[in-house]
Amino acid sequence: MWLLTTGDLALVASWAGNSIAVLQEVYAQVLHGQDALRRKKVTEALGWG
Repeated sequence: MWLLTTGDLALVASWAGNSIAVLQEVYAQVLHGQDALRRKKVTEALGWG
């Protein structure tokens, strides 16, 4: 949930006491397919959409 909410690998790794590499390996399925959603959020935040 933290990863989906923040999108910040470094922050979540620090909270979880793991490295970014561990998060990417263990939670790759969570990260997969999130690019479009994140781009949409950034676009909306910037008022471009």
